Amino acid sequence: MRETSEKWVMHVIGPDEIHEMPDEITALREANKLNKNIVKWREKDPSPHDPFMVALVKNVTGEEV
Repeated sequence: MRETSEKWVMHVIGPDEIHEMPDEITALREANKLNKNIVKWREKDPSPHDPFMVALVKNVTGEEV
């Protein structure tokens, strides 16, 4: 049986970026911080042409990253 390492990533939907994180709590904190900044940015200068963006956290194996 092959052992795979578990990893946490923050996936930013919109620009479709994936950022590896050291652990779950760090990933959740970073995603929360980014999502708050996205909301502030949209409230400050809203445009109907702004892309949809949101940061999500996902648990992945080393093979998926």
